[in-house]
Amino acid sequence: MASSAQNVTFASYNIHRAVGLDGQRNTLRIAAVIDGLDAGIVALQEVEWGLPAHDAWLERYAERRGYTLMADATIEDHRGHYGNVLLSRYPVLSFERIDLGVPRFEPRAAIAARVSIGGASCHVIATHLGLRARERRWQSARLAEYLSGDGRGPAVLLGDLNEWRWGSRSIRPLTALFDKAPSPRSFPAGRPLFALDRIMFSGIADRPHVRADVRPLARIASDHRPVVAHCRLGDSVTSAS
Repeated sequence: MASSAQNVTFASYNIHRAVGLDGQRNTLRIAAVIDGLDAGIVALQEVEWGLPAHDAWLERYAERRGYTLMADATIEDHRGHYGNVLLSRYPVLSFERIDLGVPRFEPRAAIAARVSIGGASCHVIATHLGLRARERRWQSARLAEYLSGDGRGPAVLLGDLNEWRWGSRSIRPLTALFDKAPSPRSFPAGRPLFALDRIMFSGIADRPHVRADVRPLARIASDHRPVVAHCRLGDSVTSAS
């Protein structure tokens, strides 16, 4: 049985290892930007965690702000873990990792979660696609195959897709599955020219409102600006089991 629709805020933010345009690594500044988004679900890319030098900022932040933390390291080295993070204030029913690695290129992956929003189930994917078009074509096809596999219903994809053209062949497998949504320019943060960071929807109650964060702190905390989407979910969402 379908649940009643409710307002939900999603955000996607490439935090660039928390290094801002001033060259300084400042996790408190990143945390302040995320706070200002006031989003129920947040996807982060280029996140570092896991070493004492990083002061466990991510774990502490999630706990203080009431988020369930889902983290997936695509790289592990002397600096700790590096990769994608998904934060949710809604109950997480399940989550898994989708390997998007292409030989001879930087390791890539996605976090795929089923989240209960108002008693209904929504599939949420957080990712960071490759720099080269042939990487993105394979990665987009892999994600489209995953989403199409068993009729998962409504879905939201968040991430740095490294592609600013909606009609590009490199992400066509994904754009074929998702409704076209506004794609505000988000990179580079100081004066954005490219819509690299996207929030894409399929099977939601109405057209989302999507914007890039224009606050002064969001212009300097990373080399990307966050992208935020407000929408209604529920009317067409399958009830969670």
